[in-house]
Amino acid sequence: MSFWLLGNSFTRGYCCDGKKEHPYALELQKQLARSHSGLVAVVMAENGELGSDVLRRLRTVANSLRCDAACVFVGVNDIDAGHTQSEVFAVIGLIARELERRGCRQLLLCALPACPVDSAWTTERKRGHNRALRDTYGDARRPGGVVTVVVNSDVDLQGSVRPELFDEDGLHLTPTGYDALGKLVFEAWHSAAAVSSTTLAA
Repeated sequence: MSFWLLGNSFTRGYCCDGKKEHPYALELQKQLARSHSGLVAVVMAENGELGSDVLRRLRTVANSLRCDAACVFVGVNDIDAGHTQSEVFAVIGLIARELERRGCRQLLLCALPACPVDSAWTTERKRGHNRALRDTYGDARRPGGVVTVVVNSDVDLQGSVRPELFDEDGLHLTPTGYDALGKLVFEAWHSAAAVSSTTLAA
């Protein structure tokens, strides 16, 4: 049973100016093991990727491979590249459908975190993205019984910046920050899995 983690440098765990990687998958896997879920976290991400890159790579994965759950972290690089919200969400929708086709039952979508280096323009774009993400996918049941949950990626759970959890570049997280993100992803998956169980029992 696999738990696919798709995204960019946040998913790979970029830190220490690229000299080290500490993916949130490390903490997530610990939490999954403690819960006896049987799921294995699989990182499928590259630094700097846009949503369209994630989708393209996902489509190259052998059709025989299935995923039971997935967490998608896209949008940061798309915003920096000037892509519109509608363009970003069109790609997210295609990623979601591709994952559902591969058997995904719990689909987690990460909201974009507020970072110390964000400009006012970037902050507003991120807030708009997160609002639309919650309106579209927050705690919803999609066709086929797939449960979607939006992960609050602001690692203090309050929507404000905690500089001590960010690396020196003010954009990526420290290992402690990635571990905090891993716990948030696990909590979101646990919530989605509970809803899935209820749906299947109904």
